[in-house]
Amino acid sequence: MTEPQIGSIQLDRTVESILVGTRHRADLGDIDALAASIGRDGLLQPLTITIDGVLVCGARRLAAIEKLGWRTVNVWVRSGLSDRLGQLLAEQDDNMLHKPYTQLEAAGLYRELKQVMAEDAARRKSATQFSSENQPGNDGGANFAPPAGGPHGERREPAAALGARGAGHPPLAQN
Repeated sequence: MTEPQIGSIQLDRTVESILVGTRHRADLGDIDALAASIGRDGLLQPLTITIDGVLVCGARRLAAIEKLGWRTVNVWVRSGLSDRLGQLLAEQDDNMLHKPYTQLEAAGLYRELKQVMAEDAARRKSATQFSSENQPGNDGGANFAPPAGGPHGERREPAAALGARGAGHPPLAQN
């Protein structure tokens, strides 16, 4: 068994200092979606560069980071990839060895996401609904409506009279 390659995480590498060089993937795909993901969740996988700052893995992530306007980024600095053969093999592995989900795996992930999102929506709804725990205090809602004869009363009554006419329901305000 061979010993793993030595590398280290380098914090705050300037984006402009990363040398992209020649890449074999010409079409980077939907960078907007990737940028939105990185903007929302942060960089889940650091870029991989050589000791000399040459990008080995992460051209799409780098493009998304540039689109977001980041000035610095965390990178994985790898030794042992300084020659062109090592860089090409790493680029090939990074782009071709990703295994997509099977249909069953994708369906299971979808079901769990749907369930967790529904639970989250129910939690948020419960937290914002009026209940004995969620009653407005001095900082919320008016305690009394403005006087009926005032400037708001004239506008409120005709609007309430419109109600849901035409739907078989009586107007909201009846005098």
